[in-house]
Amino acid sequence: MKKKILIVDDEDDSIFIAENLLEKRFALLRARNKKDCIARLNESGVIIDLILLDLNIPDAKGFEMIEFLKKNYAEIPVVIFTYITDIQTVVEAMKVGADDYVTKEKAAKLLISIVEKHIMRKKVKNEFSDNESSDIFIPDHPEYIKVFDIALSFAQNGLDFLIQADTGTGKSVMVQYIYKKLALKGPLVDINCGSIPEHLAESELFGHSQGSFTGANKNRVGKFELAHDGILFLDEIGNMPITLQQKILKAIEEKKISRVGSNKEININFLLISATNKDLHKEVENQALRKDLYYRISTPTITLPALEDYPEVIPDFINFFIKKYNKEMDKKFKPAKKFIADMQAGVWEGNIRDLQKTIKIIVACHPDQSYMDSLLCKKYSRNKNEKSNFWRSVNQFKKGKIIQALDYYKGNVTKAADFLGLNRTTLIYQISVLGIKQDK
Repeated sequence: MKKKILIVDDEDDSIFIAENLLEKRFALLRARNKKDCIARLNESGVIIDLILLDLNIPDAKGFEMIEFLKKNYAEIPVVIFTYITDIQTVVEAMKVGADDYVTKEKAAKLLISIVEKHIMRKKVKNEFSDNESSDIFIPDHPEYIKVFDIALSFAQNGLDFLIQADTGTGKSVMVQYIYKKLALKGPLVDINCGSIPEHLAESELFGHSQGSFTGANKNRVGKFELAHDGILFLDEIGNMPITLQQKILKAIEEKKISRVGSNKEININFLLISATNKDLHKEVENQALRKDLYYRISTPTITLPALEDYPEVIPDFINFFIKKYNKEMDKKFKPAKKFIADMQAGVWEGNIRDLQKTIKIIVACHPDQSYMDSLLCKKYSRNKNEKSNFWRSVNQFKKGKIIQALDYYKGNVTKAADFLGLNRTTLIYQISVLGIKQDK
């Protein structure tokens, strides 16, 4: 069934442009004003997947329509479709809730891809909305959506892969997401390669037969065998003992293992996902990781972003964790705008895990405001003096480069973003937070 797009525009030429580009892929509905739009949205049995909105409609001034839609129909992506090219207008539209924008002059190039992107984002965003207790959360941001989509594509095609990411960025969340999407017969088996005692590692991974060593009172199934027809997740693989790596490589390559104390070969079949926060090239150079194992696990590689790469996702994570812990602890903590802004400005060296732990403590302490203030004061003062000048310099550098790119491309955000190697919505966010203004 085709996804439904509601076009809210009172100009026939604009409607013709949108219909001509979208009608083969989507089911289109039309509204010429706010009243018609509300009627369409409330039609029985009609589910709108995306709203394409002109900024100038007869019965809604300025950004009134965006604010109304995000307040009453927050789950539906809103893409601005306009002749207006002024970047400050675009930034303000995004601030009040618009998910993206397309100028009508650039529609032929961009409209289809942007609409498809936001419909996919809505799909991924809603996949776990029915399970509020789920720890799986993907922020509504194109870079996160893209990297999760790529990882899922690898998994669906049976490709083992490596997740390269800083600590706390959500490696295990990605693996859980893939496992749930694939609906495999076997389990998800998670192994932290640095936490297994080396003298027990072989038995833990491959199992053992009764009587194979002192204390082996019965047969034991190892982790590799348990993962049959499922996913084997080798977390922190850069910490795997060098003495075990050859046997690991052989098991992965041959898809066969033998339990300790037995010569019987057991067939195994699983999707292998490895993860690390280390530079595995250096681990190979330092002879801490076998080169053949490295090449086996690292093609292809997925890189998860750190929070400092896209700080605009921090409010989404904050709201998710507050909702989660309010429910778990039976609390009613409601964040103020200043709280969200302060948290967004923080330095989260431990990334999502660091943020999650802080939110959990804050919710647990609510309504003890004094303890919360003390916690946040300690959090923000940690290394604040050393980091403030550094980040000020970084922001000044970023601001200069963005202004240069916008000037060079005469305010064209799409071209400037491509030149800077940024996603367009990320550039719009940076323009906003850095206070960049352009001549109208």
